[in-house]
Amino acid sequence: MDLMKIVTNVLADKLGVDGDTVQSVVEQLMGNGDGGIDVAGLVSSFNAGGLSSAVSSWLGDGANDGLDISDVVNALGSDKLASVASQFNLDVDQLAGGLAEAVPSVIDNASSGGNLLDAVGGIGGLADMAKKFF
Repeated sequence: MDLMKIVTNVLADKLGVDGDTVQSVVEQLMGNGDGGIDVAGLVSSFNAGGLSSAVSSWLGDGANDGLDISDVVNALGSDKLASVASQFNLDVDQLAGGLAEAVPSVIDNASSGGNLLDAVGGIGGLADMAKKFF
């Protein structure tokens, strides 16, 4: 599943802008530097933002908990969102609302039964992710 495509489609519809603009926005907010989504970074950001229960629902196989605009702003940072929104002439709340819709789907599609190994690059990627916590 192409996670970048999922986010791009959701945000393009929500923001009413072209796919290239949306892809640039996504790469700045949650990119991995290789044209993909940094799923491990997203999980870490939303966990750090106090949303570990929601993150667990996205990683699991059941229903996904939703996000509010304030959750997205908390997890990704208001300055970062405002900077990217300004750069692309977007409304910050509209951008955060689109991300609130897209992020649970991205993490859900990158995982199965709580397993995020493939999305973070296998065991080595998991070890790299763990290093961020220590």
